[in-house]
Amino acid sequence: MTVLKKTEKLKAYLEILLETFETIKPPEDPKDQEFFANVKQETEMIYTLLDEWHQEILELMKEKKVQIYPHQLVATVENYEQIIVHSYYRDMRRRKYMEFYHSCNYIFNQVLQDLS
Repeated sequence: MTVLKKTEKLKAYLEILLETFETIKPPEDPKDQEFFANVKQETEMIYTLLDEWHQEILELMKEKKVQIYPHQLVATVENYEQIIVHSYYRDMRRRKYMEFYHSCNYIFNQVLQDLS
């Protein structure tokens, strides 16, 4: 899968995660093992995709094919990881969640623009 496709896929997952954040009822007990196992199973492929995307974007940055700064890439990966977790546990204010969401979307759009 190309970096372009991975970026598009991460953007699509971002929309799904936003919908999850807005609709899911968080567990009554945050230490609920069954809930954690379900979340882990649902998000494992997203984490894998994010890690692959991160590594490939690093290479494209070295080749100067993508015009983002290293700290932006690191922040995007960290923000996306926060979005994944907080989409299911809802222990973050919506405003902060949306800041992470818009930040990730901005970088994904920049990557898509640079690679098109």
